Amino acid sequence: MLHRHDAHAAGHCGVVLTVGMAVDANVLIYERIREELAKGKSLRGAVAAVTPAPSARFSIRTSPR
Repeated sequence: MLHRHDAHAAGHCGVVLTVGMAVDANVLIYERIREELAKGKSLRGAVAAVTPAPSARFSIRTSPR
């Protein structure tokens, strides 16, 4: 009999990996902001230095123009 919510090891590993990658990314961003603050930048300036420009975030292309 198949259960409707059958959980497998691969599914659990995928969830753990996804959460781990998200946490790691946030830790890296937090550390970069701390470094920028230590250099004397304001909080707004540190966040701006760490995050990419809006045009860079959405410029992923699938084919050359």
